[in-house]
Amino acid sequence: LSESQSQCDELEKQLLRVSDYQNGRPLTASTATGADSQSSETSDSPVVDYPQQRRRPSVGPTANGGSDRERRLEKELSQRVKELSELSAKYSRRKQRHREMVSRLRQYVSKENRELNTLLHSLDVKYRASEEELQKHRKYCRIQEITAINDIQ
Repeated sequence: LSESQSQCDELEKQLLRVSDYQNGRPLTASTATGADSQSSETSDSPVVDYPQQRRRPSVGPTANGGSDRERRLEKELSQRVKELSELSAKYSRRKQRHREMVSRLRQYVSKENRELNTLLHSLDVKYRASEEELQKHRKYCRIQEITAINDIQ
């Protein structure tokens, strides 16, 4: 569960980075690492895995294929968003199944507990009745013993 939680936290961070990128704010090393200062340089990949590897932001099509690179990065970004969405949905389904399983287990334990309490109460009633019978029998035996002693005398 803690592993799933850490995966969820990582997914949330990545989704925030992707959301920032899609909203027009470039992915910066500070965005990726959570730092407060803004940098004018963006990462080499859509999701910053290695903040030390940076590139200058593209200002438009260049002779060396800058627009191709932007298209490739956009494609990679959309693929990554899709993967993250799928992972997020998978985690949500797993979390829901876990909740349902815990709920069923609680219901089962509650039912078993009620049955055990009913059985315990029943046994307690039988034990008290047996104790009363034993006391009556002892009293009867004592009376018989006293009667036998009186008859002998």
